[in-house]
Order: sequence, then C-alpha cells, then structure tokens
Amino acid sequence: MRIILYGKCDNDIFSRIPSDSIIAILEGTENMTCPIIQLPIISKSELPKCKYDYILIGGLETGEKYIELLRQLHVEECKIRTVDDLLCERYVRHEYSLYYNEICLDGIRQDGRKRVLIVSHDMSASGAPIALLEFARTLKSMGYQVILYCQCSGPLIAEFIGLGIPVHVEDLDSRPDLYFWLLKNDFSFAVVNTLLQYKLVQKLSATSLKVFWWLHECDNYYQAILDIEGCLPTLNEFVVPLFVGNKVEEAFKRFYKRHIESYNLLYCIPDRTIAIDQQEGHGKVVFALIGAIVFRKGQDIFLQAIEQLDADLRERCEFWIIGDSPHEGSQLLSLICAKESEFPEVKYFGPLPYSEMQNLYRDIDVVVCPSRIDPMPVVVTEGFMNGKLCLVSDSIGTAQFIQNGINGFTFLSEDVLDLTEKMENIVRHLQDMTDVAREGYKVYKQYFTQLKFRENVSDIINKFVERNQ
Repeated sequence: MRIILYGKCDNDIFSRIPSDSIIAILEGTENMTCPIIQLPIISKSELPKCKYDYILIGGLETGEKYIELLRQLHVEECKIRTVDDLLCERYVRHEYSLYYNEICLDGIRQDGRKRVLIVSHDMSASGAPIALLEFARTLKSMGYQVILYCQCSGPLIAEFIGLGIPVHVEDLDSRPDLYFWLLKNDFSFAVVNTLLQYKLVQKLSATSLKVFWWLHECDNYYQAILDIEGCLPTLNEFVVPLFVGNKVEEAFKRFYKRHIESYNLLYCIPDRTIAIDQQEGHGKVVFALIGAIVFRKGQDIFLQAIEQLDADLRERCEFWIIGDSPHEGSQLLSLICAKESEFPEVKYFGPLPYSEMQNLYRDIDVVVCPSRIDPMPVVVTEGFMNGKLCLVSDSIGTAQFIQNGINGFTFLSEDVLDLTEKMENIVRHLQDMTDVAREGYKVYKQYFTQLKFRENVSDIINKFVERNQ
C-alpha cells in the first residue's frame, strides 16, 4: 500500500499504519517531528504523475481539502481518505454507530452534488446487499453523493467505505425525528432495498421524498407481512417499485392491484468471466447446487434426482452442495449428510467465502438451481457469466431467459423425474454442449453487465425526474 499524507496528521499515525506504506507528503502538509521529516515532499503539480493508493487527509478543514483534491487535482474519490476511514474504525454517536468516511461527511455540503439516501437491511455478503453495492457504485459514477443507512453491520461495510460512501448503522424506521431529518438533509431521492424495509417505506410514503423501492422477493414474503401486520404498506405516488425480474413484478402486482409507476431493474455482476476455452476439466461431470440449506432452495429435490440416476452415470459425476445451514435447514442438512455417506459422489462443502466460491467455478460443469421459488438467483447469473451450463427449475425468475437446450436447461418445478432426465442428457452429451454454454454467456452479456445496469438506472432516473418536473 502506497500512501501520501496531506494536512496535519497526528504523530501516532506511524503506530497505526506501517511507516513503509507512507511514501511522501503533499505540499501544504504541516511540519511534524518523527519520521515524517524524512519523507519527500510532492508539489501539487507533480501529483498526477505519482503512483499511490491513498491520500490521507488530516487537520482542520478536511472538507476543503477533500474538494480541492477531488475537483482541482482530479484525485479519484475512493483514494481520498482519513486514517480512520482507511482502518474502517467504528464510532458510536448517540443511538447509532457510524463506520464513516469523514471526508464525505465534512465535504458533503460544499461538494454541490445531489445527495441520495440508500437503505439496506444488512451488510452481509449476500445477493441483495451485493446488488445494492453495485447500485451505489452506479449512482456515484453518475455524479451523485451517496449515503448508506443499514440496520445491521456486516462485511460489505468496508466495500462501501472503499467507494467513499459514509455508512451509518441505524434503523431509520425507529428514528423519532425521521420527517424533520429528511427535510434537513434534502435528499434528491432514496433507494430502499428489499421488501424487508416495508415499515420504513410506509413512513416515507407520508412524505414527498421520491423513493425507489428495489424489490427482490416473491409471494411468500408478501404473505408473511400480511400474516404479521394484517395489511401491506400504503404507497403514495412518489414511491416507485423496481423489480428484479418478472417473477418479482408478478408478485407485487398480485398484492398491489394498481400502482402509478414501476420498472424492471435487474441487478448486475462485475465481469469475472472464465474463458470457456480455458476451463479446467475436473475429470468428472460436476453438478453444483449453491445456496443456503433451506426448503425453498430444493436440495432435497436434487438429492432425489441423484438417487434416480443410473449407477454407471452417477459414477461419472460429482454432485456438490455448497451453502450455509441456518436453523430452519437442520433437517435438510441431516438428509444431505446421510446421502453423502450413502453416495460417494455427493460432496457437501458447507459455506465458503465468496472469493473461494468464485475459484470453484473453474471445476464446475453445471450450475443446478432446483428452487421451489427464487426470484433471480445470483449463482445462476454467475454460472452464465462463467460459461457454465445452467439447469434450473421453471419456477425461478431466471427461467424467463432460458430456451431449453439452446442457452440452458429448465425442468418442471419439483418434478424429480424431469430433473433426472435433464441430468442424464447432460452427462451423456456434455462434450457436445459447448454452444449451449456460449449462448448462456450471452444471457449474462445482454442483461446483467455493469454497462447494461448503468443504462437502465440512468433511464429510470431520467423518466422519474421528468415525471416530477
């Protein structure tokens, strides 16, 4: 890591950051004792030629320094930090915690950019929060100043701070001065992620704040809210639902019969494609089911299909089950372990870090998604991106993009025999299915790239702004 200091930095910086990481100081940095006096001084005109990872700002008027670096010296925003930002240190202020990018907070009024509030239920490295991270990245690339509030902490906090986004761990739904706070902060609009934020959306519907409600869920979540609350939140004309696919849209419209405006907005995944011609053979045909061990994901359906395979075909395969097992999945986990003992081809990996999971795609031949309900599973999109054959239940959202045998395979939901037949066909003819994998990759390129996502977000925001002029 290569760091340049700017402004007054406390002497204890060298006890918090390795001294060999600090390569220089920028002109205008106040004189200090200790190792800083040995560092070279860089003029501001020389800065564009320097190679560095971060500029750390200290002292007074950090907001002005932030604006100067960003606007006059053209430093990338994600490279402008403080020591606390860089270490992702946590500060407790009153009723909430703030993992903060201090520069953004200090410079926010002076920057002149429009401010956007985004809200998440948590910061876990799971589908919806990861999708929101890409939404935030896109908004920043469009020139918006983004601020994140989330109910629960998690590993994605560092990713948001790395983009220069201040992160507040606070349940906005419980904030007593919510309406006054919204007026004071003057947000251009808000992005609220997932149906789980329905209570907050209900409160925001009592204001004139423009809200994009990004929905990822199907009928079962709406029904659960009805069972708990007795009714769904009332939405005013300033709330615009965004749907991750047709299944999500259909569910919303079954429960909300009429609504003024809504849009489809699929998530995006950064392209980490493994070239199809460079795939690493595993020696056996590897079918992988990736996801939490819960009833709706259908691990039991997959295991039944494996049992139904002819023994000679089964011996030519490996069947990987990868995922965490929450309490509700304990019976399923017992079933998986029993089948793992019965069939040596079945392998249970448990939960894996995201980076390790990405590496495993090299050895996977077929991504299987037998879910009973699943709006738009990220693992299938990653399968397409990595040039894998995708075999999915027709009840998942991704099935809308699949032409059977052309760019992937679908089977009738919960139909074990149909799934078994599709698996047998793949094992027998895998060497002839390179074209299917290539066509599947086109699904990713057409619908799920960052470029396509930015086009869609820009189009939706422009239409929304036009409607409210």
